[in-house]
Amino acid sequence: MDKKTGIRNIQISDEVVAKIASTAALEVEGVSSAAGKATSSISELLGVKNQPKMAKISRENGETAVDLDIAVDADARIHEVAAEVQKRVKNAVETMTGIEVIEINVNVLGLAVKQKSEDED
Repeated sequence: MDKKTGIRNIQISDEVVAKIASTAALEVEGVSSAAGKATSSISELLGVKNQPKMAKISRENGETAVDLDIAVDADARIHEVAAEVQKRVKNAVETMTGIEVIEINVNVLGLAVKQKSEDED
């Protein structure tokens, strides 16, 4: 994405936008991981390799859309978690990059059941 600043163009790669979107999604309470695979927002921010792709960025005619594949906690209210993910991802991407996001699609591909600890038995 090119942005005119008056002096030069600024280009922000789709990969950077995807990392911002993924990080924002993982910070929402009730989001367990990227489509059931373990991830963490810290490792995502640090750019650790071998992270599963959670966000896909699509750009067409100057419009940007984000598709997210997530897993949620089994006891979460899925529609509320998904709505909060949409809100936070839109805010994070637009605030950090200046890119307007016109669409955020959240695909819930898994449920994470928390393991009982020995203390809960």
